[in-house]
Amino acid sequence: MKKEILVFTQGDSSLTRTWSNVPYFLTSTLEKKGYIVHRVNTEQFSLLTRCINKAVRVVFNSITINAHTTNIYRRIVNKNMKKAISKYPNSELIISTDFSYSGSQITKKIPSLMYCDWTYEYLITQMQNRKPNTIERKIIVTQNEQLEMSTYIIVLFPGVYEYMRKRYKNKNIYYIGNVINSDLSDVNETIIKEKLISSQVVFIGGNKYKAATEALIKAIKLYNEKNNKSVKLNIIGMSQIGFEANDYTKCHGYLDKDDPNQKELYYDIIKKSKICINTYEKWAGFSSLVEAMYFYTPIITFPFSEMVETFGEKIRFGYYCERNDATLIYNYISKIFNKNNKEYINMCIDSHKQVKNFTWDGYIDKLLGIVKL
Repeated sequence: MKKEILVFTQGDSSLTRTWSNVPYFLTSTLEKKGYIVHRVNTEQFSLLTRCINKAVRVVFNSITINAHTTNIYRRIVNKNMKKAISKYPNSELIISTDFSYSGSQITKKIPSLMYCDWTYEYLITQMQNRKPNTIERKIIVTQNEQLEMSTYIIVLFPGVYEYMRKRYKNKNIYYIGNVINSDLSDVNETIIKEKLISSQVVFIGGNKYKAATEALIKAIKLYNEKNNKSVKLNIIGMSQIGFEANDYTKCHGYLDKDDPNQKELYYDIIKKSKICINTYEKWAGFSSLVEAMYFYTPIITFPFSEMVETFGEKIRFGYYCERNDATLIYNYISKIFNKNNKEYINMCIDSHKQVKNFTWDGYIDKLLGIVKL
């Protein structure tokens, strides 16, 4: 008899667009391994969420205080969780891809696993480098209560794991590596041939990375002017709005991997890119950088903690850019474009080598080993 697993996510886990593809690959890989996965979307009231978010932004002007941190949202999610647990009583594990909701708050009969990137406390104190305000402290207390009661906790990043391991009494906190959010398996060194002759670079990220995009646009302009070149910049995740129009930048907006044409375009851009660049300070889009690396793409990025924790203080598959500065970015772009073929090929091969074992198949095996399923 197949074992059943109940998975709660904010959004539809059958769609890749939900939370950077993570719930999709988590649930689909479990299904490939023979488990019955009950997918439950805890956010089935998107209109209410948008209305609350709009009101919260006006009142608090905060990115940490939003609909998801309100009591009304919590009550609705808890109600949905209770309903689902009653509907699927034969589940042998409850997974929540959110550090704010543990299945253990509903039932102690089924082991619970909380799986996410970081806590509110880590976001505020470590990434934003500030003290939480009164409302945020209440949110942190509530989230910490959920974490302490959970049977298992799996963290996406090594630095967050070390922080949480020291912060919480719960001893079942784990970091089991990272993953590539791609289902393309026919990736090999032939990709490098296109990259060798390429004059394209790619930036992947949403509007929160706008400062990094602006610096990169200036850097590309500088490179083209100084070297009489025509390097093209593809921006995935942002529209043209807010950027000065030029003949070397193309904004593609968000490319949805659930749409075959958009998915094809997304990977075609990465495969043909000489470099993937995001120098946003503090956090520069780890998952998109790692995915680009899987496709043999050298990177230029800010040395944010999780990148350094994962790959070390010195990298051979690109460069750490110490500041989000156009001139500095230009220097690193020049270094990569000026490499001879052998040097560049070695950089591409090392980029892929660093992440080739970040497979969802192996990752889920480790997860199942922890929960003993």
